[in-house]
Amino acid sequence: MIKIILPLILLFLIVIFWKKIDDFILNKLGFKTYKIVGGIIIVALVVLAWLLYD
Repeated sequence: MIKIILPLILLFLIVIFWKKIDDFILNKLGFKTYKIVGGIIIVALVVLAWLLYD
C-alpha cells in the first residue's frame, strides 16, 4: 500500500508547488523547466518502448 500512497503524495506536492519549483530552477540554473520535463518524458517513452518491445 505504501508503494501507491507515497508516489501519489509526492506527485500531489509537485503539483501544488510547481510555480515555486519552476522559479527556483529558473533562478539557479537559468533555463525553463519545460526543457527538463520534455527530456524526462522523451527518455521515459524510449525506456518504455524498449521494455515493451525487447
